Amino acid sequence: LTVVLFFVTARYRLPIAPILALFAAEAVILFIRFVRERATKRLSLAGVVLLPLLLFANIDIFNHANRSDAPGLFSTATIYIQQGKVTLAEHYYKQSIKADSTFAQAYNDYGLLLTNQGRIDEALHVLQRGLSYTPNFIQLQYNYCYALLVAGQTDKAIPILHQILKQEPGNLDSRDLLGWAFTLKKQYDSALVYYRQISNAEIPFPKTYYNLGSTFLQLNMPDSAYYWLQRAVQTDSTNAETYYNLGRVWILRNKADSATVYLQRFLKYWHGPSSQAMFVRNLIDSLQQR
Repeated sequence: LTVVLFFVTARYRLPIAPILALFAAEAVILFIRFVRERATKRLSLAGVVLLPLLLFANIDIFNHANRSDAPGLFSTATIYIQQGKVTLAEHYYKQSIKADSTFAQAYNDYGLLLTNQGRIDEALHVLQRGLSYTPNFIQLQYNYCYALLVAGQTDKAIPILHQILKQEPGNLDSRDLLGWAFTLKKQYDSALVYYRQISNAEIPFPKTYYNLGSTFLQLNMPDSAYYWLQRAVQTDSTNAETYYNLGRVWILRNKADSATVYLQRFLKYWHGPSSQAMFVRNLIDSLQQR
């Protein structure tokens, strides 16, 4: 019964574990009693039940590893992404594309994986190939533009993002990406136009609040930057870069103590390159010496 409940509860396995432990404990107690009583028939019956469970515990019941259909292979890749097994995920994305060279979702997710790994040239190749089969797949267009911006090809990304907005005027992610594109071109007024369009939406959009604050910081407008960065913190209190920029705001205001508080919060949530953390620690030391 414990084994059955464990497999059918899926996402609720951890909360139900203490209850299952009671069933498991009862089984252990019965086993010890059978041994003491030398109840060979009962022990044999328990062995008959337990042995198949031990033999089949790690068998790939749904045969994911050998799926030859593109959606099945893609689902396997998605599972490995969720488990943090990026190498295996990449393998199954490739297998999914091999099984169906027109399967757009596999190109999309594989391209995004490559972008996040910093393998931009490979990502652009994969995403372009996907778009050659499904040119109107908006998610694929968006991730292609994101990779273009990471590669510094802003002029190529902007027209595609405008085209996305023609198809889906309410696509907030594309407006945010357009804002970032104009920020990269240092056309801050144009960037603010798109960021403000998102900030007026009813749903919270912490990424855009952060981008608005950062843009105002670039324009040396600390009061406006502070307002939007505070809104970003209110909707996402774990973004280290928001705290870093809030520290910069207080540096511009010549408030070393307040700047130090936010920079220390940056160090608390920062999980990126150690060189950036070292830079911020040195900055804190210099502020404390003022």
